[in-house]
Amino acid sequence: MDHRRIKVTLPLDVPAERYAAITHAVYSVLDVAGLAAVASVVVDELATDAELNRAFDAHSAYYPWGA
Repeated sequence: MDHRRIKVTLPLDVPAERYAAITHAVYSVLDVAGLAAVASVVVDELATDAELNRAFDAHSAYYPWGA
């Protein structure tokens, strides 16, 4: 194995918005740790790009960009 793995298990009924928030938060932690370019976040088969992007767009206005 040439990589390390972290697994997060969520309830099946977690709302799409929360699933997306958690997914984006995990990626943000990787970015802050300087690992975003060499790591990946793999979502399950129930998540879609459109769903994740829609939830991200709905909440990104509240993020402290450029702060």
